[in-house]
Amino acid sequence: CKYYLMMNRDSGIVSDFDADLALITCEGTINNDRGKALEKAWQTLKSHGKNNVLLDLSRVNNIYSSGLGAIITIHKNTQAEKGLLIIVCPDGYVKNLFQVTKLSRLLKIVGDQREARDAYDAFKLKEAKKPAQQSTPQTLNPRPAPRPTPKQRPQCFVYWKDKNPKNATGCDECFKKIKPSNQPCWIVEGLIEDVSFQYVNEDCENCPYFAEFGEAG
Repeated sequence: CKYYLMMNRDSGIVSDFDADLALITCEGTINNDRGKALEKAWQTLKSHGKNNVLLDLSRVNNIYSSGLGAIITIHKNTQAEKGLLIIVCPDGYVKNLFQVTKLSRLLKIVGDQREARDAYDAFKLKEAKKPAQQSTPQTLNPRPAPRPTPKQRPQCFVYWKDKNPKNATGCDECFKKIKPSNQPCWIVEGLIEDVSFQYVNEDCENCPYFAEFGEAG
């Protein structure tokens, strides 16, 4: 609605859900008030069944923690609905902010709207191929396909036999052994404004243990 767009421009947050890829445009500083306006814009899109969102931050110069929390929430909501959040954020302070908070490892961030459209087209193509990959030809006497046995992941200290060659802390002293958890050791927990998120520790990406069990874990 043009009236809605006009009346909400002063908030620095404008949304448009006419297209397949819904657009939210922000400008200035996403402070507490604009973080709430961003959440409101997302709830409006969500109520209209829009789960693929382009968040344009190209005119944003700073984001408070409340704004980062709102962005994480949108990302988690779109994922839950099998959708996608794409963020346009050119090089600069805001992009560096995403990198420092490790959110760049969680979110899909591109440099401009053309890259965003390419990323969305690639996402749609990938989604379109999924049913064809899952379908199986029908036969007169169908037999259930054998279920693949999931690869069991040993604890990291078991894998390394208590001698992790890269870790400065010995396995016997590592909290992962002192207090074992089912969560893989390469997962790092983040928390912004009471909104939790997870990302893969970049130090683990070249680790043989992660290479062998990371996909399954």
